[in-house]
Amino acid sequence: MRNRRRSKLVEPSLQLRFGIAFAGVGLSAILLHTVLLHYTLTEVVDRSGPAAVLENAPRLLMVNAVACAAMVLPLAVVVGALALFPIAGPLYRIEKHLRRFLDGSDPGVVELRRGDRLVRLASLVNRVLAKVRRGEGLGTEMVDPEATRVELAEPPAPLPSEPEYESTPEYLS
Repeated sequence: MRNRRRSKLVEPSLQLRFGIAFAGVGLSAILLHTVLLHYTLTEVVDRSGPAAVLENAPRLLMVNAVACAAMVLPLAVVVGALALFPIAGPLYRIEKHLRRFLDGSDPGVVELRRGDRLVRLASLVNRVLAKVRRGEGLGTEMVDPEATRVELAEPPAPLPSEPEYESTPEYLS
């Protein structure tokens, strides 16, 4: 059976939105690097002739790569942050909501702002918590939170010490 994860987009609009955002950053990087390289090579050819391009190629390429990275990396960070805003906020609110619920308070329902993504996830969280509040359970036996706590086992026994040598080798003394 083929892995369906590879053959189908799970959340097409969201996945395509991220793909387009990062493709735009990649295309911007390529275009910027091409323009920088063109102007640098044109300047070298005009000033010193075509032979100077081969002599200075490694330095020119390094300077252009660093300049392009200095301009594109901040762009990638900004585009990534802007693309994640509609997801990061709802995830934070859902997490905060679940923590308050686990701490014993009743935070009500998860409310998302207009334009936020993950509306279906918030709706599912609200439905699950409503069932728990009514005492219906989730179709499985409710588990005590203390029973699910992960505790570290006893620390492993200490390693045996180095064997004693009758005499110390010369290079160690």
